[in-house]
Amino acid sequence: MSANVEVPLAADLGELSRLAEAVEDFGGANDVPPGAVFKLNLCFDELITNAISYGFDAPDKASLSVALAVEDGAVVAVIRDNGRPFDPFTEAPEADTTLAVEDRPIGGLGVLLVRESMDDFSYERRDGFNVVTLRLKLDGQETP
Repeated sequence: MSANVEVPLAADLGELSRLAEAVEDFGGANDVPPGAVFKLNLCFDELITNAISYGFDAPDKASLSVALAVEDGAVVAVIRDNGRPFDPFTEAPEADTTLAVEDRPIGGLGVLLVRESMDDFSYERRDGFNVVTLRLKLDGQETP
């Protein structure tokens, strides 16, 4: 039986460790393999760090949350924030992985990581919120 979880967050990077613990607890309660928990936390770290660092004009008025559920053999995660409209999948700079690491411009690797880690991802702007939905199938997940 899946227990849906919603984790409200302050617009503070210190909240990432609390979120990681909540994701680990969710994983343990829902038989989510450690490798999937690792991928989810890695993607949350990237996307939420960007939202907190660049998305809010008034961080004290920020509304940010992550909801988790297991549906049809996959973890579905929804990140919601009331920051400036921003679609990370179309608006973030694309990482040029053909360049040497020292020659690459900063940015884009986090979104590339999300694209490569998740089975499905989407963005929409709904009711004044950025809504990023991630889907990760549980079949075939290994320990990192």
